[in-house]
Amino acid sequence: MGYEDAYVSALVASIEFARTGTTLFKDTFSGSNTIENVLDFIKRGYQRSRYKGIHFVRSYRKVQP
Repeated sequence: MGYEDAYVSALVASIEFARTGTTLFKDTFSGSNTIENVLDFIKRGYQRSRYKGIHFVRSYRKVQP
C-alpha cells in the first residue's frame, strides 16, 4: 500500500458511507508503522468527503521472551 492507495481507499469508503446512509464512522488502521505519514493521506481522503469520523491507529510492538 502506498500513499495514493491510502487516499483512494478513504475516498472509496466514503462512497460506501454515502450509499448506505452512514453518518458517522470509526476506522482502525494498523499499518501506520510501515509507511511514514500515511495517516495524513487517509485523513485527507476523509476530509475531502466531509464525513465525520473517528480514526484509530493500532500500535504494537514485538516482545522478546
